[in-house]
Amino acid sequence: MVNDGVGPMEVPNDLLAAEIRSLRERLFAATQAHDWILIRSRAKDLSALAAEVVQDGAPEGEAVSTETRQAAQQALEEAKRLAAAAESRLAALGADSEGVLEEVREQFRVWRRGTRNYGGLSILVRLSLLSSTAIVAGTTNIEGDPGNNILQSLVDWTPLFAIAAAGLTALDTWLKPRDKWRGFMEMRDRARAMMTRLTTLRDGKVEADVLGYLDQLAEMRTEHRDRNVI
Repeated sequence: MVNDGVGPMEVPNDLLAAEIRSLRERLFAATQAHDWILIRSRAKDLSALAAEVVQDGAPEGEAVSTETRQAAQQALEEAKRLAAAAESRLAALGADSEGVLEEVREQFRVWRRGTRNYGGLSILVRLSLLSSTAIVAGTTNIEGDPGNNILQSLVDWTPLFAIAAAGLTALDTWLKPRDKWRGFMEMRDRARAMMTRLTTLRDGKVEADVLGYLDQLAEMRTEHRDRNVI
């Protein structure tokens, strides 16, 4: 949890003190939002200014008041503490996201493989069904034209093609490979999008609840089983 004790501080009314106060207020707003990326950034800004004031006085080399120097010292300690907390939190998020990313990546491979398998099966079943149906439907014309010796040889196989057409129709109705293909494809794309978000989190560009991704993955698996598993 973020320490909410950071807040506006009474300092002398000069430009340097006002700048320190402004940076502390912006840092305070980041802590209220629990935005660790922003906390780290603003803490570094405040730390840089406060350290310069504490060590060298005003940026222009002018002397600063005791009150301003004390305010800068307090701001420096606050900024260092929050910067360290932010770095620690982001490191933990990165480590957690790596494990979650690997789990999502493994599930992505499964769904990608299913997409390819059902895609190929759907095309194979449809082509085989169309071919078998066309041969059975053309049997009458073939039988009526004895001159087509090559085609005439298919007549003897017509019952097998009819059985194949019936079997493929039953298979297509039961397995629904085309619907499974679409379902696996959708899950694959959603897993890929989740991998992208987790990779971005790992690289420290966004803030997110890593455990929330595990919940999303569990929901996706449940949805997948209900829709795409026989």
